[in-house]
Amino acid sequence: MNPRNRWPHEKRNMLAGVWHGTFVKFGTAFSQENSVLPSFIYSLTGSQLLVGLLSTIQRIGVVVPQIFLAHFLSRRPCKKKYLVFAIFTRASVWFFMGLAVWFLADTAPELTTFLAFVLLTAFFAAGSLGQLVYSYLLSSTVSPPRRGRFFGWINLTGGLAGIAAGYLSRGILATADNGTLHTYGILFLVTATGLAVAGLGFIFMKEQRPENFKPAPAFRAYFKDALKVVGHNRLFRHVLVVSVLNASVFLILPFFVVLARQQLHVRDADIGFFVMMQVGGEMAGGMMWGAVADRYGYRKVLMGVATVYTVLPLYAMLSAIYFPSVYMLTFLLLGSALKSAENGVRNYLLEMTDSQMVPTLIALKNTLSAPTLFYPFLGGALLSTYAYFTIFPIVALLSFAGLVLARRLPEPRAMHTSTA
Repeated sequence: MNPRNRWPHEKRNMLAGVWHGTFVKFGTAFSQENSVLPSFIYSLTGSQLLVGLLSTIQRIGVVVPQIFLAHFLSRRPCKKKYLVFAIFTRASVWFFMGLAVWFLADTAPELTTFLAFVLLTAFFAAGSLGQLVYSYLLSSTVSPPRRGRFFGWINLTGGLAGIAAGYLSRGILATADNGTLHTYGILFLVTATGLAVAGLGFIFMKEQRPENFKPAPAFRAYFKDALKVVGHNRLFRHVLVVSVLNASVFLILPFFVVLARQQLHVRDADIGFFVMMQVGGEMAGGMMWGAVADRYGYRKVLMGVATVYTVLPLYAMLSAIYFPSVYMLTFLLLGSALKSAENGVRNYLLEMTDSQMVPTLIALKNTLSAPTLFYPFLGGALLSTYAYFTIFPIVALLSFAGLVLARRLPEPRAMHTSTA
């Protein structure tokens, strides 16, 4: 088949995806889930446990509905409209979140906390739908040799936009040093605007209707067939274990910023520096891992991010004790691996199967790795009892185990070449 027939709208859709990715990174930098959002919840409640609980709810909201949503999508040949719906739902959540924080955070912190958890749960659930459709559209509209380049461009343009957003958020948060929290509401309203503009990219995208589409059976039969993948596909099980071990970083992920506030007495205004470092890491890491993926495949990417995750907790621990002036590089390392780890697993799975099976495979992987959903809450509970410097080395050991197993993965492209 002529590649142009197989990927007829590739350039248009890559442009639409880069537009979307750029404005998503700009908007979400103002509510960065690993720096700004934990800092806000900690300032609002003073509770490490609630910081960990929010991160846990984030992951539950994304993962728990996915097997049901994957079945829903597998019965529909065209799926783009559901991604557009998810994007604008998420933008609306941040709009209402911004208003609630602006008007209530300083006078009614308990009510603000309740509303924040309710609204963010809706945000994360909409993300569950969006993640599945995004993976499907990527697998059906962008050819495998160009996916690394595609994410590289997103990380370049989005990274530059995110760094600018981090700088702007620092100026906004500087007004929170006197104890007021309503200024976080401005950040969340900007997030809403960024996501709404990002949604225009997928409105512009063209979806190719699949040939010979066969809808999935009723849910019970669909779920039974999906579970057969676990029993019959050894490679899928291997990828699942690597993914679970790499997810160990979520035990401590929300607490890098809490450690900085407790141990290094970092101010709210300085959180903007952490955002800039993390987004800069995402930009550099995305371009680097994209080039690695295009040239060597996603097995090397999984090995690379597992190496970063092994080093990350040790670096954070040692720099906080001995070199506090360079502690912020923790967020550079984190950014270089966090999104690339997610993309690495997803794209590895994309190359294992056909595009119609993608939502099912992604949902199945996320559902079976459900125990990792509670890592942030478990981390918060452990860090309420034990020192940071007890938990961080354990995470490094688990990540090292993920690196060992990632080295043993085959490269899907080589498998396809050998069977061609």
